[in-house]
Amino acid sequence: MPFRSLYLIVPALCGVVPGCAHLDCSAGPPGDIATDGIFGNDIASGGWCGVQYLDNPVQLGVGYILGDNPVDYNWTYPPGSTVTSGGTTAYPMIRLGSESGTITTQAENGCGQTNTVSRDMTVLTTNALSDLPDFPGAPRYRMASFALGGSGYIVSGLGENGAVFKDVWQFDPATFEWTQLPDAPLSTDLGLAATVDGTAYVVFDNAFYALDLPGTWAPLGSLPFTTFPSFMTSAGGYVFLGEPAQHGGSAAIWQFDPTTATWSRPRGYGQDYESVFGFSFGDALFLGAGCDNCDTSSPTLGSSWTAYDPSTQTPSGVGFSLQAVQFEAWALTDSVIMTTDAGRYQWRPGADPVAVATNPDMICAVPVANIGASGHGSFALGNAAYRVMGIASDPPVIEPGVERYTP
Repeated sequence: MPFRSLYLIVPALCGVVPGCAHLDCSAGPPGDIATDGIFGNDIASGGWCGVQYLDNPVQLGVGYILGDNPVDYNWTYPPGSTVTSGGTTAYPMIRLGSESGTITTQAENGCGQTNTVSRDMTVLTTNALSDLPDFPGAPRYRMASFALGGSGYIVSGLGENGAVFKDVWQFDPATFEWTQLPDAPLSTDLGLAATVDGTAYVVFDNAFYALDLPGTWAPLGSLPFTTFPSFMTSAGGYVFLGEPAQHGGSAAIWQFDPTTATWSRPRGYGQDYESVFGFSFGDALFLGAGCDNCDTSSPTLGSSWTAYDPSTQTPSGVGFSLQAVQFEAWALTDSVIMTTDAGRYQWRPGADPVAVATNPDMICAVPVANIGASGHGSFALGNAAYRVMGIASDPPVIEPGVERYTP
């Protein structure tokens, strides 16, 4: 079972006090920690969303103190948590209990104490976010992934030292077992996939293929554009791709009709930004967010989402508001789980998803660097979302784990 880490970062405590390293207290005790000085992955709007991974310990951490002064850290944890090591160090190990609560920290040395900072923690138990047995194939990321017929699938991907793969794997959510299927005709280090009427459509870089399981592949030519799509989804019997524009242009939405094996660019899907995202729920296509100057440090972000009816290629309802520079969506049975660079959200559209303007509810706010595994495979099966592998740290380390999330 892979180890999962939870990191806290607290700004430097001694600041610019030159005598701190030598216990020269003439300048006073260590400086205060910023009131918002506790950071980490899975910070929620009301506090943290810590993860209780079975019996795996969680590692906490704080930043360094300038100089070599001995410092003790005084931690408190939610009820039921158990310290396994390093209780007064900068990096204690704990096992989270099942109760939510508050985590606090304070540093002290011979010069005095810092203030105490705290943040509420909501513990997600294994009923919500679970570790599953590792993927049995070679570790990889940036693979194509999709759900079909009650199973999840992983196709190709980029591995260690630049290796790319052609293998195809099927995941059984009832047994958590993986079965290797016949290889794909190509390999890719940038894959996407969507399904229509029992057939999977897979992007291998710029090549487009149809897959009838377990292993019948049919080439469908090249994509109608050369840049890598900003999203791929299916709705109303069509496959949709987002084509990012160059600076100053507007993104294009391409629609593939499996009955004629042709691409079209309906004008009804016109967008205002260089890049947009999309997902489907029921028979509706949702387009939105988007950004200009997306690859810069100061992108201009959109927030509006609109529902479209693919049969008429026109807006069919009032949208909701959500910004994103990175975006991923899992359509579950009765809701959509969305992960952006700002956090994880749940959108409950109700009986008529194209007519409801309710904004998504934030589940956890997540710092950009800790959005989770990057380039992972993901698919939704019933009312559970699954993430497979991906980049787990910086510098990149491929994480072989499999996670299931049930809201």
